[in-house]
Amino acid sequence: MHCCNGMLYNPETDTCCRYDGENITEGLSEKVSKCCGLKAYLPLNEICCNFTLQPKPSPMAKCCGKVAIDGYNELCCGLNNKKLTKISPNHRCCHKDQYNIQTECCCQNGKIHNKSKDSACCEIDHPNKEEKDQRAKPKTHFCGAMPYDPKRQRCCQKKHGDINKRCPSGRNASSAVYDPNTGICCDGCLTKLTPLKDQCCGDTPYGLAEKGVLCCKNTLFEDREDGEECSESGVPYRPLKETVCASKRHSAPGGHCCGEEIYQPTKTICCKGQRHNRAKYIRCCGVHAYNISDHLKKCCEGTLHNLTSNEDKCCGSVLLNTTGICCTSEEQSLSYPAKAGFQCCGHNYYNSSLWSCCAGKLSPVHKTVQKKPMTKESKLLLVNNLDKTQLCSKIFIGIVESVSQSGIVFSNLLKINGRDATVEPDVFTLNVTDQCKFLRLTVGKTYFFNDIDIFTDFNHESVLQLLHYVLSKCSQ
Repeated sequence: MHCCNGMLYNPETDTCCRYDGENITEGLSEKVSKCCGLKAYLPLNEICCNFTLQPKPSPMAKCCGKVAIDGYNELCCGLNNKKLTKISPNHRCCHKDQYNIQTECCCQNGKIHNKSKDSACCEIDHPNKEEKDQRAKPKTHFCGAMPYDPKRQRCCQKKHGDINKRCPSGRNASSAVYDPNTGICCDGCLTKLTPLKDQCCGDTPYGLAEKGVLCCKNTLFEDREDGEECSESGVPYRPLKETVCASKRHSAPGGHCCGEEIYQPTKTICCKGQRHNRAKYIRCCGVHAYNISDHLKKCCEGTLHNLTSNEDKCCGSVLLNTTGICCTSEEQSLSYPAKAGFQCCGHNYYNSSLWSCCAGKLSPVHKTVQKKPMTKESKLLLVNNLDKTQLCSKIFIGIVESVSQSGIVFSNLLKINGRDATVEPDVFTLNVTDQCKFLRLTVGKTYFFNDIDIFTDFNHESVLQLLHYVLSKCSQ
């Protein structure tokens, strides 16, 4: 949760606009919104003109003062933003009027003349006399403002961390050209190269053969004992004498960490640094643990919810309200307030009078072309929104091998029926009657699917975790 105008809000579902104050717009995720003053909007379907929110008249909408115009068919001309209908696609603004760039010229005084040799403002451009001097020159390499030869020299520049941090020598890190045979550059800090110090640890040179030094996550530690190693948090420790969890040291060697504490994996489950008692159907949901057989608990992308109905569905990390629409792509799920004439295209919610969608790709609708009837929505469904009956009926898991307009080829196929999983033939083709319905799937990625839909999952970090969840849920 974040704070806006002294109130908590969820950027997954709402937007905070900050302009001469702060204001929360509910029902529109910050992942896809922009702000028009203190009001959030969806730039796919609307445009902000001088702090005035307008519906887009076309996909190529532009602002003309506070009014939105069709960039295909309209012009905004002159200092007073005069709205003009284009006479042809070749017409452009000439001060407050329009002219044809193919047959006419726009003069500085605002007058329009037919193109001719006699017109003073239609003077034909002559070839550049200095064209020979504009030929492509060999590309010059610069280190800051200094040119250098990359065949013999290198550029030393700071690339990580605080740019204002001084080098171990006390000097400021700055761009410098150097000879790699005589110098070594460690993150913007240039020093003399010596045989014993030919490696970098952050901004400090050191050598692998040096005694008593240890490089952990770009920080060089000195005066270390033999046998010390780097912990996962980047702290040196003695693995035969202690365990380091995060930055906290424990005197017991070989311990398993959960956050800063040691835990017993056979008795305890670790959920993102928080310990909980382990039991047969207990699983993690973010930092919380829950029983997957509890019908009044639902995990949505690491957020655990208490349900009021078995009909509640996830959309991203939140529960979808009864009037909301959930749009899902391979990357994310986002909720939107339902609107007539709008549909999902992956995680985007688009106005079908402006856009068309095929296989998850949006294309502008041109009004001169006869509009196609609305197609089925192009989106994926979420595995964790399937009820137990749907989840434990016949469902497949396979790796996408090939995608074409006629079908999707899956390999390494498993058919799951409740607790039973059987190996299917090496290759299965899911025939596609509507090529625009399914998003363009990623070759080499694993998906769950049935005869009708393809599913994605944001609750588990691996396919094995998801498969274990499905089989556990269906074994109850």
